[in-house]
Amino acid sequence: MERAHRAQGPLRQDGSPTDVVCCLHLRSLKDKIMAVARGSAAVRFRGSDVSLFHDLSSLTLDARRARKPVTSILRDKRILYRWGFPFSLQVKHGHTWLAVRWPEEVPGLMRALNLPQPRVRNWILEEATAARRDPLTPNGYTEASTTERAPPR
Repeated sequence: MERAHRAQGPLRQDGSPTDVVCCLHLRSLKDKIMAVARGSAAVRFRGSDVSLFHDLSSLTLDARRARKPVTSILRDKRILYRWGFPFSLQVKHGHTWLAVRWPEEVPGLMRALNLPQPRVRNWILEEATAARRDPLTPNGYTEASTTERAPPR
């Protein structure tokens, strides 16, 4: 292990320990550990349950949280999905993968899968606002408007 440290942030109200961030020297070892962790809810270590997660940025976690109404339905129906780059949700449908990058694409995806329509937040606006924060400007934002949307690629 190259290094390990506690994650930044306030102490938890319930007294549970804060997260520990570990950096392993060998990526192959990390991949093996994460493969084992994916197959179980928790790993036992010295009599305690330990959950393992990839260290993701707060922007990535927020983007995934915005898509949670969709992923919850997919999990309930045992439909495979994966995260694409950047921030797309890819869903297995038959022998192909369907991708959702924009909030307005969710209804079409859910119709294609014959699933109920979830209520989703406008993650494009949220991501644009978060991405344009600039610590060097007095108000924290760049001059560009936070309501414009990038064209689809």
